[in-house]
Amino acid sequence: MSSPMLERLKDFAQMVFVQNRETKLIALLIALGLFVGVRTQEKSDGWVDLDVNVIAPSTEANLALTSSRVASIRVHIRGRASRVNALRAEPALMVTMDLRDRKEAGSFTYFFDAQDLELHDVEVLDIRPEGIPVRLEKVVTATLPVRLHAIGDVPEHLSLSQAPVVHPAKVDVRGAASLVRALEFIETEALDVGDLVAGPLDVPIQLAFVDGVAFQREGYRVRLTLAPKREQRSFADVPIVSEPRLPNARFSSATATVVLSAPKASWTDFDAAKILAQVHVDAPLRTAPGKRPEFAVLVNDLPKDVELVSVEPATVSLLP
Repeated sequence: MSSPMLERLKDFAQMVFVQNRETKLIALLIALGLFVGVRTQEKSDGWVDLDVNVIAPSTEANLALTSSRVASIRVHIRGRASRVNALRAEPALMVTMDLRDRKEAGSFTYFFDAQDLELHDVEVLDIRPEGIPVRLEKVVTATLPVRLHAIGDVPEHLSLSQAPVVHPAKVDVRGAASLVRALEFIETEALDVGDLVAGPLDVPIQLAFVDGVAFQREGYRVRLTLAPKREQRSFADVPIVSEPRLPNARFSSATATVVLSAPKASWTDFDAAKILAQVHVDAPLRTAPGKRPEFAVLVNDLPKDVELVSVEPATVSLLP
C-alpha cells in the first residue's frame, strides 16, 4: 500500500478512536442505556403459580368445607419483561378464596377475579382452572363409642383375665354432616398388647386422628388384666369324706374326679395327695319327699392360684 494511503488511514483511526474520547464514551453509554431501557419496556408474557389460601365460613354459619381443596392456580400474565420475570421468580405468590360471607350449605363454583389476584403492573390474560368446585355442609355433633385398636399378640405365657375396657367409653364429635354420619365409632391409637406385662393395667392412650372431624383426643385410658396362662389337670379317684368325720359314713360314690386350674408354674410343687372331696353331712340339699338326702361334694383348702373347675359327681347321697 502506498505511503499516502497509510497516512490517510492513520489520520482516520486517530479521528475515530482518539480525538474527543470523552464525548464519544458518554455517547456510547447513553446509547447503551437507551438500548437497555427499550428492552426493559418491551412486553412479555408468562405463567405464574399462586397458592390458594382458603378462609372458611364464619363460626356463626356452622358450615364446613368438604370438597377437595385446590392447592394452587396458574395465571397467564403480560407486562414489562422485568416485571413478569420478577413475578415468575417469586416463590410465595398467594390468592385468597374468601368464604366468610357464605351462610347456606350447598355446592357452587368459586371464580377468581383478576382484581383478587393482586398482581400489580401486569395484565391477566387467563386463569386456570377457571373455577373451583366448592361444597359446604352443615356442621353436626354426635356421641360415638370408643373402640380399642389392639395390635400384636398377648405373650404366650399370659392370657386376658379381664377384657380391655376404654374409659371414657364414648366421645362427642363435631364435623361436616356427611363425615360424622359415616362414623360408627372412634378408634384409639394402636396399643401393642405384646408389650404388656402381667397384672391389672391402666394404660393412658390417645384417640386416633380423623380428618375433618373434631373431638377430644386426650384423657383416655385402657383398663385390662393379664394373668399367667392357666393349665387344667384332672385328678381321678379322689376320696370322698364326711365333714365332720363319721367313721362309718358311706356315700353313693366313694371317690370323685376333680378338675383343677392353675398357672403352669404352680403345678411344680403341687401335691395331688392333699386333694380332698368333702361332704358336709349336717347340710343336706333339698330333696324330694321319700328320697335319700343329697349332699354337695366340695373341694376346699386348695393352694393359692389353684382353682376348682369341676367335681364329678357334684352330689352324693348318704347310704344307710
